[in-house]
Amino acid sequence: MTSTSMIFRGLALTAALSALTTQAGAEVIYRGSFQITAVNAACKDGPNVGSIDNAQFHPRGQGNMNFTSLTTIWTYGGHSYKLDGANFTSSFQEVISDALGYSVFTTDKKSSILLDPVPAIEADTNALVLTGKIKNIWGNIGQEECIADFRAALYRRVD
Repeated sequence: MTSTSMIFRGLALTAALSALTTQAGAEVIYRGSFQITAVNAACKDGPNVGSIDNAQFHPRGQGNMNFTSLTTIWTYGGHSYKLDGANFTSSFQEVISDALGYSVFTTDKKSSILLDPVPAIEADTNALVLTGKIKNIWGNIGQEECIADFRAALYRRVD
């Protein structure tokens, strides 16, 4: 391979990465903290009330891709609750529940999420406080009736 073709390949790679960066930068994303505020008696294996994790919220609309997601991120893993083609509502909705630990995996059972109240997100919304509930927060067999209340304080990512 000549040095000229290597330069052109490098320029092509740089252009491709720039395009991805630009597209990702256009997404409206809120980041902050997520806290478990209560759990019912069915939550025998956690989560622990008071635990705080990092969080990221991707609202649908406003030029974003066509999904809503809430992701919690901790030191050695994370969990994502994604709803394609719709917004979270004040009723439980089954979501795509993926997790990251020693690998990326889809949970054994579905999780459901609701927001109460559902926030009004405008083009100039810079901060959000989400409150809601997640049913079967870890997506485990035997935890289908576990309901965890949460609160998330989030700020809009600055591009």
